[in-house]
Amino acid sequence: MKSKFPIKQRGMMKFIVLFVFVMAFACSSFTQNKAMKQETLQAKKDSVFTIRLLASIGEGYSWRIMGQSDSLSVKLIKTNQLPGYQDKDGGLETQVFYFTAVKNGTYQLQFVYEKPWLKEKSPKLQYISFSIIIN
Repeated sequence: MKSKFPIKQRGMMKFIVLFVFVMAFACSSFTQNKAMKQETLQAKKDSVFTIRLLASIGEGYSWRIMGQSDSLSVKLIKTNQLPGYQDKDGGLETQVFYFTAVKNGTYQLQFVYEKPWLKEKSPKLQYISFSIIIN
């Protein structure tokens, strides 16, 4: 059976199909495996330190602690929200996490930015990890 497309067009069609497939795979991998940002903080033993993260709380997004290497060495005291600097619906607010540095050492705190009630992954899904050095 003879094809409706000349050889050059068939080659171009194969290229387009391959390109779309590769881009779809790359985009899905990127949204599912976003790299975790890394930050380092220093704190004095027995002092209170804060971590401030921007969030679109009005749209349902918030930061939550995902992992902590040692909850007896870095203790969460409280959290609160500060009003945003953008005076509009859906503007960014600041989530503030207050911790006490209990014991000398280096500890990890990991946060995830998501809509906590959704089962599927959000397109705005983000991760951040803090290395806390207490001395």
